[in-house]
Amino acid sequence: MKLYKFKGGGEALHTLDIAMNERLYCARYGQLNDPFEGQYQSMIYRNFLIGGALVNTVAIGGGQSPVKVYGALDELDLAADQNQLVCSLTTAWYDVRMWALYGDSSRGVAFEFEVDEHHPGLHQVQYLDELPHVAIGLLSTPTAADVLSRKTKHWEYEKEWRFISASEYVKLPGMLRRVLIGSRAPEALKTALIKLAPWHSDVYTVMLDHAGVQMKLGHELRPSLGRPEAQPAGRA
Repeated sequence: MKLYKFKGGGEALHTLDIAMNERLYCARYGQLNDPFEGQYQSMIYRNFLIGGALVNTVAIGGGQSPVKVYGALDELDLAADQNQLVCSLTTAWYDVRMWALYGDSSRGVAFEFEVDEHHPGLHQVQYLDELPHVAIGLLSTPTAADVLSRKTKHWEYEKEWRFISASEYVKLPGMLRRVLIGSRAPEALKTALIKLAPWHSDVYTVMLDHAGVQMKLGHELRPSLGRPEAQPAGRA
């Protein structure tokens, strides 16, 4: 499947690193733009240990009944689960909102990777009406992915897939298919990407699709050297 990683025009070092090394940086969830990343809700019972603290549900009005509590991923005992770094990608390369928010108002770049949807650590984000529910108990062991692969429906337009990893980088050698350069990108960035993109990658500009009020493929700046042509998924 084709997944796209956006980088802003002001992130030149990261942009060139992706082009040259075909790897993606994974960040701590607290560095991402949604302040609700890593937040969850759970039902707990009287005198339950959570986040190293003993919670008395009677004291907070729960009596003997379970009480809904909210917490963050860091509060869970996930010592054995180190997969708490995130790299966000999308299938919606054409969405003008993605270019505005993550492509530096179309001054940046979208990298198209051909990735096996069963790649280890790759998760399709589920969009929910509320924060994800996490079962906490002696017989329940949540993982970081249980929380980090779910977001609220505010973000549904992003059509996000995520690598949830223990490593700082996800390496995707030979998988970079296209470099899509925003309509407002500076000439210096275009020139650098034409020179540095892998031989098996095409380099294209992206332009306005006035009829669809979205972005579309523009001019080919450099063809791949030895790879069959392929259009970005779902759009011409």
